[in-house]
Formats: sequence, structure tokens, C-alpha cells
Amino acid sequence: MALLRFLLALVLAISVPHSARAAAPKDIDAAVQKGIAYLKKSGGENGKAIRDPDRVGATALVGLALLEAGAPADDAAVKKITTVVRDASYTQTQTYHITLCLLYLDRLGEPGDRPLIQMLGVRLLAGQNMNGGWTYECISAVPPATERLLRTRLSDTTLVTGSGKEPEPTKLGAPKPADKPSAVGKLHADVEKYRQALLAAETGRGRLPDDNSNTQFGVLGVWAARKHGVPVEPALDLIEKRFLLQQTASGGWPYSGLLGGADGSPSMTCAGLLGLATAIARREEKKQKAALVGKPEAKEPKPAPTKPVVSADVDPNDPFYNPPKMPEPAPRRSPRSRPHRSRIRGRSIPATRP
Repeated sequence: MALLRFLLALVLAISVPHSARAAAPKDIDAAVQKGIAYLKKSGGENGKAIRDPDRVGATALVGLALLEAGAPADDAAVKKITTVVRDASYTQTQTYHITLCLLYLDRLGEPGDRPLIQMLGVRLLAGQNMNGGWTYECISAVPPATERLLRTRLSDTTLVTGSGKEPEPTKLGAPKPADKPSAVGKLHADVEKYRQALLAAETGRGRLPDDNSNTQFGVLGVWAARKHGVPVEPALDLIEKRFLLQQTASGGWPYSGLLGGADGSPSMTCAGLLGLATAIARREEKKQKAALVGKPEAKEPKPAPTKPVVSADVDPNDPFYNPPKMPEPAPRRSPRSRPHRSRIRGRSIPATRP
């Protein structure tokens, strides 16, 4: 919401004469609400983007804008967008659509979408070429058999927002089903199999041309997939190398080409800076981790002792529940301080000093 307000304020600042008054917060909020209403009408409940499978990327972008503007996940338009994006994700092959579906599901924040996000992430990895860039297509068309298998294996763990009977709660200590492995911290088992199949089938894509328009979307998608257990570090290494080599003498970045290409443009320079930002972020992460090495972990404070719970029919002064405090034992004297004792006929008597 704060980002959207900033962008609207920036647009108003550069589009109106300098003599005009500055936009008040209430004017910005009113503009946001009008924008939400337009998006719901054009791309939400009744929009063409919802009904057009070739525009799923635009639909996901509408959903992203609605969520950023403060629309809740159970809003009618957002719920319909969620259903469309989840359903269409299984067949997406283009860089723009794959990334926008991934970004929408990541922003939605439903834990059950993690395997689906991972699937989209490995498709992005398959579409990256040896120069660290992307073109329009990431992978070949998804075969119907593969689509059915992915829907069967991954949709079981995908949460469905909207109406319907809520699932029964899992009993404490119940074992997880063998066909639904946990995806926390690593790739879902079936996504890993799919990744290996893509690596074997899409070997020729490393030599395809690329452009920085598609690549900037690939960077955004890879960075978001990183949060969901997708192994993207080699891809980010290529991205860093690409934009370090591709910067022109003017300091900008071109639409395509490496090593001394055409002069950069403002939009593609933003793409180049975005790629380098991922390298800076990773470097800072490494510094923070290195700084923590060898430092002892902070010990948690011991909880204060709690008084025993005594039922109403028990005397609270009962020594069983509140035992009396025992006196401290007297300190033992050292052997030198003990009086000398002598034995006379089997008895011990104190000795007298002369």
C-alpha cells in the first residue's frame, strides 16, 4: 500500500504544473480506491483477462496490484484471480507468464502453494541460457500427460481459497502420507523429478538468444523462488556475471548483446541495476553469516518457578504443598578449632590447658 501511494504521488508530481497544489493523502487514497474499482471491473470479477488463458500474466499482475493496494485474499475478485492463476500455472511456458504467476502466488502467501511455486521456479531455471539471460519461451509446450501428473501430485498440497467444506484437522502425532512429502526447506519430491526431466529435455536452450526485458522478469522470478527452496544460486551467479560484462561505456545497459553493445536505455538500465542488486544482497547475506560464526548462541532465561496448583478443598498451609523452609546447617569448624580431648579409661574428656 505504501509503495502504491508513493508511485501515485510521483506520477502526480511529474504530470501536473508546478503551480498546482501538492496531492493530499486523502486524494491519493481516493485515487487508489478508483484504481482498485477499475482493476476489479477490467481484470477481476468480470474482466476479459480472467476468461483469456493467454492473458494469465496480465491477470496475475492485476491480482498483485489488488493485494498491494490492500485487497484481502478473500475478496471476490482476488479469489477468482487466485483460482485462474493456480489452474493456468501448470501449462505456462513463457517467461513473462511464469514469473507473474510465481510472483502472485508468492505475494498471496498461502503455504499450500509452495510446490506450485517451486514448479514455476524450475521452469525459469530451465529457460536461462549460458549468458544468464532469458528469451520469451522458457520450456517447450507441456505434454498433456506431464500436466496431468503435475496436477495430481502437486494439487493435493495446494490450498484452495474460497467456499467449500474445510478439511478435517490433522490429529496430533498422525504420520504424514507417503505420497505427500514435506516441501519445507527443499524441493517437493515430484518437483525435483520434474526438474531433472527438464534438464534432460531442454539442453539446447542454453544457446538461445536473450534480451534484458525478459531477463528482468527472470531475475524477479528466480529471486522470489529462492524463498521457497528452489536451488537458484548458480542462476544468480550467471545473472551477476551477465550484467557486469554487459554494462556499456555510458554506464547503462542495452536491450540485448554482451561486451560493448549499443548504448543503454533507461528501462534496460533499471534491469541491469536489478540484476546487480541480487548480487549485492547475496554478498551482504554472506557477510552477516560470517559475522555470526563463532558467536555463542544467546541462552534463554530460565523460567521462574511456579507455585503448585492447589485445589479448593486442600489447605494451602498443608506442608505437603508448602513445605516449611529448613534451617541452614551450622558451618563446620576446622580441625584446629576443635578442643583437644583425652581418653581416660575409655572415656573422652576435655583436656585442660596449663
